[in-house]
Amino acid sequence: MNQTEELIAKKLLLNSLHPSRYINWSIDMLVKNISTESIQTLAGLGENEEMKVIEKYFEKSLSEINFLVDEKDILEKYSFKIACEVISNKISPRNGLKKVVDIFLPMKMRVSTPF
Repeated sequence: MNQTEELIAKKLLLNSLHPSRYINWSIDMLVKNISTESIQTLAGLGENEEMKVIEKYFEKSLSEINFLVDEKDILEKYSFKIACEVISNKISPRNGLKKVVDIFLPMKMRVSTPF
């Protein structure tokens, strides 16, 4: 799972992240020589900027680098990352299970059921 996918997974699960997460992502992209107008703008924003502005530049950045967001795939990769953290004793099995349930229970509920 790459840094971009992990950031998107956390955004999907938490609905909102601290502005510094997006800003740090953009700075990391620049360090990796991945640069677009929106990534540069995002890297220059402050943590006090409105969240809608930060998220707008993040979304534009993803588009500019042709990053397609497949929510299901990203959440599956994130759950695999959690499983690896449990196996390597970075997090407890209980905490890992809670995180995976938090990922997949809402996904299951989003599936439409016929009435």
